Amino acid sequence: MRTRLYEAMLGVVKEIEVAHADALAKIYQAFMGALAQSPLMQRVWATAVLSQLFVLVYHQFGIPLIVLIIRAAYEPRWQYPSSGTTVEWAYLLLGALMGMGPMVLRAGPGVGSLADRLKAMVGADPA
Repeated sequence: MRTRLYEAMLGVVKEIEVAHADALAKIYQAFMGALAQSPLMQRVWATAVLSQLFVLVYHQFGIPLIVLIIRAAYEPRWQYPSSGTTVEWAYLLLGALMGMGPMVLRAGPGVGSLADRLKAMVGADPA
């Protein structure tokens, strides 16, 4: 009985995973179709991508250069004020704009497939 229940639950979970993947693909395809049709969306998308790239390049190269110059010329122990979570947000936004939405939706506490979570929940051993 337990084996049949386990097989039935995995079958349902597989259907859910396939439906979820199809829905994410359709959402991404619809967005990219709208982006291809709308000059306004293209400008906004390009502005957001370029601004976040600027933030990341500035954080990787600009800040260390500023720190190097000020420490060499004025104060050897000077530290640049913290950027906080600006860089993390820049990476996330850039990833989302570049089509990583499906990956982002699969991150966090619910990471992993539904089948793996179900197995862990019922304590089933697939072997």
